[in-house]
Amino acid sequence: MTMTVDGVTRTVAVQGEIDVGNGHLLVELGEHVCAAGARQVRLDLSQVTFFGAYGVNVVLRLHHLLAACGGELVLVDPSPCVHRILRLVGVAGHLHTAVGTASD
Repeated sequence: MTMTVDGVTRTVAVQGEIDVGNGHLLVELGEHVCAAGARQVRLDLSQVTFFGAYGVNVVLRLHHLLAACGGELVLVDPSPCVHRILRLVGVAGHLHTAVGTASD
């Protein structure tokens, strides 16, 4: 996981799995950047290889956390496994997604 800062926007690139072993780190990072005044977190999910129920929980927690502090979560280029799961559980249409803008 890497993070870049551009003003009040944080871009977090995640590689590999989002699961019970590491998902809490994303929530903790969300809490930290929200407290630091970030108003947008761009979560680059283009390199995620596993995303299940815990990943959905993490994304929804981040979404609500950022909304509560006046910010927004943007999912950037969700990988096929992320997109599929978010669509299957019915939340894909409720989250802001940006396609074709992942960091290289």
